Amino acid sequence: MKLFDIIIENKKYEFVNSIHLNGKNYVAYTDKKKIYISEFVVENDNVSFIEIDDETFNKVKEAMSL
Repeated sequence: MKLFDIIIENKKYEFVNSIHLNGKNYVAYTDKKKIYISEFVVENDNVSFIEIDDETFNKVKEAMSL
């Protein structure tokens, strides 16, 4: 396992980038076929990923220069 692997529902993704934008945290990750972007929240040492809409995806992707 790499330091920046992201595991969601037993599927491993590779970290691409993260950004704080408009008061929220976002992370980009890939399965080598597709790039995914989610909002993430850290509470009590737990990380929750929150699905984002297409408009937010595009804004975050552009801000990350992806």
